[in-house]
Amino acid sequence: MVTRVNERHKILWLPQNGFTGTLAVLAERYGGGTVLRQTLERASSPPEPNYPSVWQFPTAGCWRLTATAGEATGSVVVWVQ
Repeated sequence: MVTRVNERHKILWLPQNGFTGTLAVLAERYGGGTVLRQTLERASSPPEPNYPSVWQFPTAGCWRLTATAGEATGSVVVWVQ
């Protein structure tokens, strides 16, 4: 995924392990520096369960977002220009 500095970007998280609690997402820039965090509540719209998020990255570079849903984790890498 590619986005630009300070551009809002939506990511929809879809846990596949039957998880319905609060989803924790951590965004870390490779090479150190800024760390962003979001705690997401389940949306009431289908497909369920789903967790919409909006991200705005303050600096260029490669970012890894890691979502934790109970015992399961998933991640996505974002290139920010």
